[in-house]
Amino acid sequence: MTRNIELLETNFSLVYSNSIPSTYDGNGNIIYAPIQPLLMPIVFDKSIISIDVNTNIPSGSQWVYAGTLNRIIPIGTTNHKLNENKTLSVGGNIIIFEKLTINYQIEISVPKWFENLDISVYQYEGIDS
Repeated sequence: MTRNIELLETNFSLVYSNSIPSTYDGNGNIIYAPIQPLLMPIVFDKSIISIDVNTNIPSGSQWVYAGTLNRIIPIGTTNHKLNENKTLSVGGNIIIFEKLTINYQIEISVPKWFENLDISVYQYEGIDS
């Protein structure tokens, strides 16, 4: 079955943005404190999202891997992880999930070596048939 979508910038709307700064000690040195997994406080009703993940990359380094994403289905008072483990890259990512008949949240886990994080999440609002 063919899925018709229009991946144009105008078909995405920003639904979440966050910036987690680096942690410093009393002498101004960066402390590498792992960033805990982020459960987005947004409930998604579309199966296509775009995520921009950025961090400070040391000079001379070339990082591509930016962690993983999982869908979370809230059922009653608990959350159930679907364990899809979508790989994220530094920069822009378009994630196309299988369509579900229920809404979901997402959880993003970034690598332990990230010292800070800038993240923006967009939901697709265009044609999906």
